[in-house]
Amino acid sequence: MTILADLLPETPTFLDDLTPDSGLSLRRWTLGEYHRMAYPIIFGPEERTELIHGEIMVFGEGVPRLFNREEYYRLAKYGILQPDERTELIYGRVIKRMGPMGEPHSISIMKTADALEDAFGPGWVVRQQLSLRLNSGLEPEPDVLVVPGVPDDYADVPISSVALLLVEVSDTTLRYDRGTKAAMYATDSVPDYWLINLRYRTLEVRRQPENGEYLSLDVYGEQESIAPLAAPRSPVRVAALLPLTRPQAS
Repeated sequence: MTILADLLPETPTFLDDLTPDSGLSLRRWTLGEYHRMAYPIIFGPEERTELIHGEIMVFGEGVPRLFNREEYYRLAKYGILQPDERTELIYGRVIKRMGPMGEPHSISIMKTADALEDAFGPGWVVRQQLSLRLNSGLEPEPDVLVVPGVPDDYADVPISSVALLLVEVSDTTLRYDRGTKAAMYATDSVPDYWLINLRYRTLEVRRQPENGEYLSLDVYGEQESIAPLAAPRSPVRVAALLPLTRPQAS
């Protein structure tokens, strides 16, 4: 077992968020990929594992073999994870997005990044779909993240203690972003978590993290504005974060 074994909940409810229509799933491994993980790439010299239905299990124990951050990076370094795969390390499991990102999702990410760059100004970095290292060893890839400084300050993955504002753009992944993601970010005390709900064209703002949950949740319509906690004098219009609506064809 890896050092992340203790992070697996007794009932891994975060897997319940990976519904068939979420566009997310556990990354299943092929037999060839499993063999390439042999010592010294991933597994320890005395480690006993088995591949069952595409998931690596601790031999004879019926529990998944979890990955830590260093192993996750080696999966990419040695080509087991492909460069075009979109994955995250969540509770020791590799989670992947199935299929390409939709255009409304992509547009919202770009517009949100532009709006936040205007709101924060110089001295802040707005990152798009890049990793964030949590204290627990998890490594999600938030859609938009605001951290202080300049890009060269982040030769390595930034840690959660510098995250001032984190944004997820949600359509099919709404349950996952409200549940698993919110709990992870609250546990690491990310102070300002925004969820752009593309289905209803609203912005959910979660604040006051405490004991793994956000005590404050406010929902804003597209005609409203909200200022980031770290830029209180720079309100952002919700409409500026959303793709334009198109008239239905007659």
